[in-house]
Amino acid sequence: MPDWMHFGDPATVQIGIRWVDDCEPPEQRPAAYGWSMGQLTMHVAGVNVTATRLGEQQQPFVGWYLAPFLDWLATNWVALLHDERFPWPDLGTATAATACNRALDGWMAADDLQGRQHYADAQDWYLRHGVRSAAAGGIYPDLFIRRVADDIELSWSGTPLEFTRDGLALESGAGHARLPVREVAETILQTLEWAVGHPPESPPQYHDQIATLQAKVGALRDIEYLDLAGSGRRPGAPAGRELR
Repeated sequence: MPDWMHFGDPATVQIGIRWVDDCEPPEQRPAAYGWSMGQLTMHVAGVNVTATRLGEQQQPFVGWYLAPFLDWLATNWVALLHDERFPWPDLGTATAATACNRALDGWMAADDLQGRQHYADAQDWYLRHGVRSAAAGGIYPDLFIRRVADDIELSWSGTPLEFTRDGLALESGAGHARLPVREVAETILQTLEWAVGHPPESPPQYHDQIATLQAKVGALRDIEYLDLAGSGRRPGAPAGRELR
């Protein structure tokens, strides 16, 4: 089994990743990301948010095709490090894990035009900030990443897993932490750079997909995340004060 690569500090934020062999033949793997079977751990403020339990069995990582998650991180790089405000009416101080799930549940059955728009806005925000939206059939924590003032908020709910074997559960419960922008950004970026710099050996039909992800990650260093400023500024707006 390959060694783990860990980036960051588990006391604040850490991502661990390794590739593993895929027992499925290439022709039976997902066409869009079948090159990327691996295992992933994530710690936030000392909590392993990827730890699962099935009966007496405990596992500190989740395992599945990792390319959708890696692509999601790269695609939403600016939103994760900057986008703070919820696009639906919400004047409370709840964490993203609470507020977004509350909005999705509250407007899911809306039958008026405004309610349906609020639901669409909440769903769009979830797709940019909710890690579980990148699962592509895998098991991921209900973890949200967003900007809050001069920090990055990572929050997770105790929402049970859906469509899994009976009894399989994430162990972390609910929680949240606010961490420096630099620490979160560097942990994510180092993970992405290692993953695309050391992809597993793959059949030729996946080489273009790997190259596309490599190019997307390579472009992130040109986006100076320490210059992405102005709490609540939408992605693409002019930069302001320097962040931590």
